[in-house]
Amino acid sequence: MRNRSGEFVGVFFVIISLVVIVVGCSTGGISPPGEISPPGGGESITGDIIGYAFLKNESDHSGIIITVEGVSGITTTSVKETIKIGSISPMAVSAQTTTDTSGYYELKGLVVDNYTIYASSMASLEKAVITNVEVIAGQSVTADDLNLTPVGSITGTVTLNGAVSGNLGILVFVAGTSYMAVTNDAGQFFISGVPTGTDYELVALREEYSVATVQVEVTAAVVTDAGMLTLEPLLPAPTGVYAVTAGLREIELSWNDNSLAEDGFEIERRPLFGSYALVATVGAGTTNYLDQSLGEGARYCYRVRAYRGGVSSPYSNEIETVTSRRILFHSGSQIYVMNADDGSGQTNLSYLSNNTANDDSPAWSPDGTQIAFHSNRDSKTEIYVMNADGSVQTNLTNNTRNDSRPAW
Repeated sequence: MRNRSGEFVGVFFVIISLVVIVVGCSTGGISPPGEISPPGGGESITGDIIGYAFLKNESDHSGIIITVEGVSGITTTSVKETIKIGSISPMAVSAQTTTDTSGYYELKGLVVDNYTIYASSMASLEKAVITNVEVIAGQSVTADDLNLTPVGSITGTVTLNGAVSGNLGILVFVAGTSYMAVTNDAGQFFISGVPTGTDYELVALREEYSVATVQVEVTAAVVTDAGMLTLEPLLPAPTGVYAVTAGLREIELSWNDNSLAEDGFEIERRPLFGSYALVATVGAGTTNYLDQSLGEGARYCYRVRAYRGGVSSPYSNEIETVTSRRILFHSGSQIYVMNADDGSGQTNLSYLSNNTANDDSPAWSPDGTQIAFHSNRDSKTEIYVMNADGSVQTNLTNNTRNDSRPAW
């Protein structure tokens, strides 16, 4: 950096300009010191930034263009806008001024926020940048010195999950600045005009993929290779899970596949008042599942999630549904079942046991898979149970007195 007299004493971080599909930061019109246009119009709480910018090996530091832009973490306002609209956005200038002979500048009336400060000269290719300068209400914040330095370049490759093509449009930018580029189909990018500096963070991102970063050092007149960056597909949750009764004891599920590279989906089910358990997994790209052998007239809840290796997406929405209902009744000492909707499908279940005794008081099990009833087929009235289809009729009691009217 330089001291207040302009003597060079160190090197500062600086910004980059982009080539290939690149937009450099536009300086726009130059305003007199202190003449600014605060971001977020209408704000009343403001503060000031003052500081110095220096040209290397010069005694007159006047005319250096100082530009500020809002920044939050690693993303400036224009980077956020680029992500939003899907195409490169020019720098969102919050304020701009120029330095005097000593390199001094001041920016007054800035809305309270964090800012990136850029320095450039129309008489030189040298540039400088500092990021995340916080403006405090009612105060003048002194920024670190901006020492303009020679520039170099950054190149590299970013791929989507290692693909050799189809990588067009990945956004690459230097953290905290609005110098950005997008990749070509092979994932290549080239960024020129990067001031000499160490420990730059290069960021690559694409919707529905992970963010990749790498630290780079830039040397004057040298092309720095940032190497290969790979963005891994994210696993967003399936959406729109829908369930419909498909048969007497069947429920069919469907959902929207929102992930790009899942290995498959996990389907979980729970009874109305129970806990979830995995019931099935299906392959990648599958968007439906038929759940069979359920209880009759029973309520179930379902949820679905995508998985890849040991990574799982968030769960989908939860959906609740009920299997088809049937009504149990006895008629003329026999037990019958029929569809609840219209009375169709009347079936004599007692007939399967080939008995002429009195079977009565049938009761569904909570999960709809069994029926309890009483019968005097063994001379005394005892409790029996059978499957929902009338099969496997089994005596449960054998007492000296009559047992009747079972309930689950």
